[in-house]
Amino acid sequence: QAQKPEIDDLESRLGSISDARQRFRIADSLFMVYRESDLTNAVYLADQLQELSGSLNDNKSRIRANYAMGWVYAYRGDYANATRYGQQELDLCVAEQDSIGLIRCYINMGDNYLEMGRFNLAYLMTYSAKEIAEQMNSQVDIGYVVHNFGRIYKEMGQYELALKNYKEADSISHEFADLYSGLYTHREFGDLYLRTGEYEKSLENLSTALRISRELEVQFIQPEIFLDLGRLFTRKEDYRAASGYYDSAGMLYGMMNNRLGQAKVLLGQGRMLSKQKKYGEAAGRLKQSISLADRKSTRLN
Repeated sequence: QAQKPEIDDLESRLGSISDARQRFRIADSLFMVYRESDLTNAVYLADQLQELSGSLNDNKSRIRANYAMGWVYAYRGDYANATRYGQQELDLCVAEQDSIGLIRCYINMGDNYLEMGRFNLAYLMTYSAKEIAEQMNSQVDIGYVVHNFGRIYKEMGQYELALKNYKEADSISHEFADLYSGLYTHREFGDLYLRTGEYEKSLENLSTALRISRELEVQFIQPEIFLDLGRLFTRKEDYRAASGYYDSAGMLYGMMNNRLGQAKVLLGQGRMLSKQKKYGEAAGRLKQSISLADRKSTRLN
């Protein structure tokens, strides 16, 4: 990750350079920094990349611009549009015979289809990424793929297979000292153990994921962790803690303009209120949740 002086230098150059190709390269570099830590700037830079790629009119810049736009829509919870940009990126990577780009495309498309509940397509995309990663002997990418297979198995209720994949992915991330992969794996462990009723293991992993996300300044995963913690403490009937975590998740999803995330928070709050036998308030939250969620492109848990 770029350090502050490097970021300042890139920002200064972006504001002073008129050449479109140089501006594109700088904007792309800044996007890769800000997508983890400054979501507002990341969205602005994705728009800049899309505009600049139109003037450059070459496939490589279009690939990067479509990747950025797909990322923006995914982080906002709009997986239908994320998939639309992902497919454009994928087609361009095929045309350019860009193997590394294809692995990234297939992984991201698999993520999007998983969030839409289209498990067969999620599996197909992830398997396609696996084949290329194995041909290239890219162990880090193989770790990402194994992790994503675990996510698919988890959502299909095949928890033993999910756990097996998460453990394998965790081993690979430790081998390469990949803290980012470790962050996502701890979050997935936490969610899996929550589903299997192993609450202390869930809390341990979610707490670790939250700590790493703060150390690495990865903002966009934090509301997901807060949402999981809200669910966990609802199960433990600690409603004060659950309410606090739901509020934190809702605030961050609101800042991200992520309607699906906000809908999931309202759903969680509705379930929590129902467990407290506050049925009127629960019904209100559940109705709000349904009105926010776009059922054509997303799913609620």
